Amino acid sequence: MRERSLSTKEVIRQLPGGFGARAAEPILAKSIQQNFHRFTPVWRSMLGFDLIRSIPSFRYIPGIHHSFYDQAWFLSGQWLMENYQDNVANNICQNSDNIGNGLTQQEADAFRAANPGLRVYSNPRCKRYRWNHLFTLVLANQGLFASRWETRNAIAYEPRAQQYFLYTQNWWRNVLGNPNLELSMGAIWIPSSYHDVSWSSINYYAWRDQFWFEFTYYLL
Repeated sequence: MRERSLSTKEVIRQLPGGFGARAAEPILAKSIQQNFHRFTPVWRSMLGFDLIRSIPSFRYIPGIHHSFYDQAWFLSGQWLMENYQDNVANNICQNSDNIGNGLTQQEADAFRAANPGLRVYSNPRCKRYRWNHLFTLVLANQGLFASRWETRNAIAYEPRAQQYFLYTQNWWRNVLGNPNLELSMGAIWIPSSYHDVSWSSINYYAWRDQFWFEFTYYLL
């Protein structure tokens, strides 16, 4: 399946021409306060698939239970694309107002060499790129081990920012031989920084890594 859209006029936040990362603080504060912006057409597209079927090749994994290859799996994938037709090189990003420290990697390395013990890093300024991509993959089932184990798993990957979103949730039924008792466990892991540049906004949730589990007892 494929979906496309074209927005003819979207706001894109932008710093004035000639404005650099080492500008005076009053100018920086004023620019952010006034929220400079311009408009640009944006084209978006999604290419994806949904598949429900068994995966016979699982049978070649040594020692695996037969339910892994004779029960149905749900497999879904997406390739999301975004294109800003008016490329702006010096804009403020939509989700991280990071103007950087103006140091190249070579300058930072030279400073650390000349000043042992001091930590100085190159922090590139936030930049919205013209082309952006995001890949997602979902794998789920409801029938492993005679329907006692249900699992749902997902991964999202943004190649330009090299950011991941990992998710898994599993249900184990008939716990301790009790048909009314169910155990659920899940984990969400986002190995990135809140201050990273991400057109998909994955970095917004970087501080929400979590693990949870719960027992459910059904009365009926």
